[in-house]
Amino acid sequence: MTTALFGASAGFAAGFAAAPLVPVAVSLLAGLTLTGAVAEPSTHDGACAAGEGVTVVVAGGPYSEAGPAIRCLADQPESALKATEAAGFTYEFVPKQIGFVCQIDGFPDPCNGAPASAYWSLWTGEGGDWVYSTTGSATLRTPVDTIVAWSFGAGDPPPLPVPELEPAVADTTTASPTAKTADPKQWPDAAGERTGPLGTVIAALLVLIAGLATWLAAKRGRDRG
Repeated sequence: MTTALFGASAGFAAGFAAAPLVPVAVSLLAGLTLTGAVAEPSTHDGACAAGEGVTVVVAGGPYSEAGPAIRCLADQPESALKATEAAGFTYEFVPKQIGFVCQIDGFPDPCNGAPASAYWSLWTGEGGDWVYSTTGSATLRTPVDTIVAWSFGAGDPPPLPVPELEPAVADTTTASPTAKTADPKQWPDAAGERTGPLGTVIAALLVLIAGLATWLAAKRGRDRG
């Protein structure tokens, strides 16, 4: 009977003591998840420099009066459609025709069904010329230094010269030959080794569990005495 009562008491005490660990662990893991979230792509107005990323141009439609919008996406998206979205432009397909773009940044409003006389045509800048894309925007690959453009009208090319990719600015900073840059995702642990955020979380939880086990062992000794 005494053993059964002690087991129940110890189980209750362990559950009570371990209960605060649950929200702590959840909070730590949630923080780790948020830390590892994908960052927003980096963009800026104007064409990319050589080797910087993908240049996206939108001409006509909502940009008829102000002039074509040109943005640089410092990334390498999988397709022209993803590059357009990542550069900050919105799009909508023709209803029931997935993949056929009807609206960009809400133009035309409402969607006109994209007739041959007024639709968003897709172009690429190649060798200083605009080349009409016969590949759909969802499958047109966009490696670094690609220039893609959308032009609203009857299939006419964008009304501007192909943007030139300026040479990248050389980094003149000279690093010390003995200096080492610490990885911000890692920190030295007690043994001098590096451990990532997940290792830090696991180590903290192990310390808490070890402390709990020590407390339970001490309590068992007191109860038996």
